[in-house]
This record gives sequence, C-alpha cells and structure tokens, in this order.
Amino acid sequence: MQEIVDPTYSHRTLTDIGHNLPQEAPTAFAQAVVDVDHFESPPKSRGSRP
Repeated sequence: MQEIVDPTYSHRTLTDIGHNLPQEAPTAFAQAVVDVDHFESPPKSRGSRP
C-alpha cells in the first residue's frame, strides 16, 4: 500500500512546552513558520466559483 503524502502538512511534537508556544519555544515556533512559508501552494481547481 502506498502512503499518501500531503506536501502542505507537517506535524511536530515539542516536549515540555505549555500553551504559549511562541514564548516558550520561540526558535521552534519561528522555524515552523519559515517552513510553512516554503510549502508549495495547492493547485487551483478549475471548477465553478462559489
């Protein structure tokens, strides 16, 4: 069975972090933002507009 990979999704688990990720792990938070900025845009559908 082939695994389906979504190029616009990434999961990270950080330990010993509470509810305020930008304050408690600023480097990890900033790296996640930079990484998301480099994701490819999903293809635009050619269907009708809502």
